[in-house]
Amino acid sequence: MDMRKWPRKNDPESIKARQEALGLDGTVTGIDLEPFARAQEMLTGAAVVPVSVVGPLEIELGEYEL
Repeated sequence: MDMRKWPRKNDPESIKARQEALGLDGTVTGIDLEPFARAQEMLTGAAVVPVSVVGPLEIELGEYEL
């Protein structure tokens, strides 16, 4: 692949070509990218961000006036 012009489409072949050009593998490329293909141009991989929940947290909904 010519490094000056990468494939811009988000079809499986173009995504794979960008991943191979960057030497990506493992978790970054192991995720199904189809749901994200229309959200970003030149989609290449995805990052998983751990999320935690702190709780239960008690809140009181009050009445407020300005």
